[in-house]
Amino acid sequence: MAATLALAAGLAGSVQAAVMGRFGERIGTLEAVAWAFCLSAVIAVAVLLAFRRGLGGIGDAWTTPKWLWLGAVLGAFIVFTITVASPRIGTTATIALLVAAIFPTNLRGTPAVFGNSGDAEIYLDNLKVTAN
Repeated sequence: MAATLALAAGLAGSVQAAVMGRFGERIGTLEAVAWAFCLSAVIAVAVLLAFRRGLGGIGDAWTTPKWLWLGAVLGAFIVFTITVASPRIGTTATIALLVAAIFPTNLRGTPAVFGNSGDAEIYLDNLKVTAN
């Protein structure tokens, strides 16, 4: 199931880059990004209400380490970037650069800057590189 979702998300990301680029050209980049996040928030809350029958533990986000909020900040940056880049360098180039940039996510472990003093490991095929 997780692999299927990951594949679907990858395909959706390719479509999103093309659509957001066009949307940004029509209404403005910042406006397109703001609209996308407003609509995404409405959908996310609707799904949460449907599956949890309430807002669940969404309020617990305030008590988590603030660095965990980077997921939202980076998500906004990614959507903004594809909205800007797609019409300028093309959807294929935008996706290719994103895929190339995602390659370092083979990094396993959490860097010490995020509160884990453990080693970070990078796997390249079967070669393991450990960083202290």
